[in-house]
Amino acid sequence: MWRLIDFGAIEKLEEHLEGVSLTKEALTEAIASGFEKTGLMVFGATQEDFVEAILKAKIETG
Repeated sequence: MWRLIDFGAIEKLEEHLEGVSLTKEALTEAIASGFEKTGLMVFGATQEDFVEAILKAKIETG
């Protein structure tokens, strides 16, 4: 069965994360909710990978 790919799903997830506190707990909850609302599925990456990437970027940018 073929499934239509929503190429705007990442942008929708970004919009969903606007204003979220940059803490592990808040990001974990918001990303899980965003994945659910957008139906986003990323092969080779988990929701936790997104959380860790955002937190790493926060640390590296000061």
